[in-house]
Amino acid sequence: DDYLPALEGMYNKRCLATIVGKNEWRLLVKGGIGAGTVCVDPTDTRGNSACEDPNGLVRKVEIGGCRCKDTTINPSDCPKDCPDHLKYCSVLEVFDPNFQYYMNFALPVSSALEQYVSAWVLFARQGGVTMRLRQKYVEQVSPNMCGDEEADQAGDDSQSLDLKSMAGTFVISGTFMLA
Repeated sequence: DDYLPALEGMYNKRCLATIVGKNEWRLLVKGGIGAGTVCVDPTDTRGNSACEDPNGLVRKVEIGGCRCKDTTINPSDCPKDCPDHLKYCSVLEVFDPNFQYYMNFALPVSSALEQYVSAWVLFARQGGVTMRLRQKYVEQVSPNMCGDEEADQAGDDSQSLDLKSMAGTFVISGTFMLA
């Protein structure tokens, strides 16, 4: 499915965590860019963007781009008109620098070109081309709308916890609860 139902399920406490790509996190959560649907039919427990039953009840989730009935008002000041506006800003990011997973789903190439394209992608990553493109087309297009600009300027992982820190927090909390 897509990221919005996963974020919506986590926000509504239907699941504990979801894995979101770095660019998608920047666009959907911090940038407030995106809209989609979530199945809210009580008979469908999957929570995907479309219900298993084609006639199932879906709800539109509009993180950004929502307009108030009174167009002079900011969407964050009209929660009845825009209930989903920047709603995921409170979600905690757990950043794990050891977890690097890349899926090459949008670049199918002929087997004759596979080695050349693969070498080109590696060359672009090592030369910093991909980071410059990310800066130009993701970070500048989607400024941080969540109001935590200080954290945004301090670096990507300034307010995030890695998995070791999260595990340590649970171990210490568990020790205090048992004592």
